[in-house]
Amino acid sequence: MDVKATVKQQGKVATGLALGMVKDTAALISCRTRLTFQVWPYLHQARLGRLPVRGCPGSKSTNKKCRLGCGKLETTGHVVCCCQVNSALSIKRHNSILDLMVAEAEALAHSVPINHSIDSTGMRPDIVVTSTNPAIIIDVTVPLSCAEGLARAKDKKIEKYKHLGSVLPLVVGSLGSWLPSNDAISLALSIPGRRWNNLKRKMNLLAIQGTTRIIYEHLAYHTEESDPMPEEDEETEDKVFCNFFSKALFSVHLKIKSIKSVLISLISDTGSNEPKNIKLIFGIRWDINACIDPATG
Repeated sequence: MDVKATVKQQGKVATGLALGMVKDTAALISCRTRLTFQVWPYLHQARLGRLPVRGCPGSKSTNKKCRLGCGKLETTGHVVCCCQVNSALSIKRHNSILDLMVAEAEALAHSVPINHSIDSTGMRPDIVVTSTNPAIIIDVTVPLSCAEGLARAKDKKIEKYKHLGSVLPLVVGSLGSWLPSNDAISLALSIPGRRWNNLKRKMNLLAIQGTTRIIYEHLAYHTEESDPMPEEDEETEDKVFCNFFSKALFSVHLKIKSIKSVLISLISDTGSNEPKNIKLIFGIRWDINACIDPATG
C-alpha cells in the first residue's frame, strides 16, 4: 500500500470523533478500557484509512472489487458498513446497541415495544416509547464515523419516520463517534446524566467491538492473485519497531522493579546509624538516612 496515496483519506473519521470529544472517548483508549490489544490495530487502521482493502488509494491489488463477491468497490466504508455479505454481523452489532437501549428504558419503567408495526403503514421502527406523551420513535443506526456520514444517517431516519410522530434517531458511529443530538433521548426518557454517560460509553464500546469483528472476518478471506502481501521492507520495519518497543518497555519495567526492591531493603534496615549511599541506574546518588530523617527531608 502506498502511504502517500492514503494521506488524503485520513482525517474523515476524526471529524466525527471531534463531535463528541469528551472523556468517554478517552476512556476507550485508556488503561481501563475493555478493548483488547487484538482490537486496536483494526480500530486505528480503520480510523486512519489504512486498512489493507482492495479499493483504497495506493492499493496494489489488481482487482478493486469486494473480495467477498458483492461486486462493490472495496473501501473502508464498504467493509465497515455497506457489504451485504457481512449483513449478519452488522445486524448483530445493531441489535447489541438496541438491546442495551431497551434495557435502560425498561429499567426506568417505560413501555418500549420493539419492531412494532405502526398502523397499516407496515413500517417497523426499532423502538416506540408509548409511555410518553406523545409517543417517541427511537431508531438505531450505525453509520461510518465521519461527521458527514453521521449527519446523513440522522436525516435519513427522520425523513423515513417523520410522518409517524416524534423521531429521535440514535446514531452511533461504527468506529466510536457519537452524534450530540443523541442526548435528546436522555431528556425525553428522563435518564439521569451519569447513567446516560455510562450508557453512551457502553454503546460506543459495542459499536467498536462489532466493527472490528466485521473487519477481522472480512480481511480473513485472502486470495494471493488479487491481494498482495505487504512488501518485505515494510514488514521488516514494523517487526523491528515492535521488537524495539517491547524490549524498551521490558527494560524500564525491570529497572523500576530493581530500584523499588533495593530502596525498600535499605530503608527497612535501621540497625546501623552509618550513612548509606546507593548509586542508582540513572546515575543519581541517594542518601538513605536523608530520605528517612524528616528533619533533612
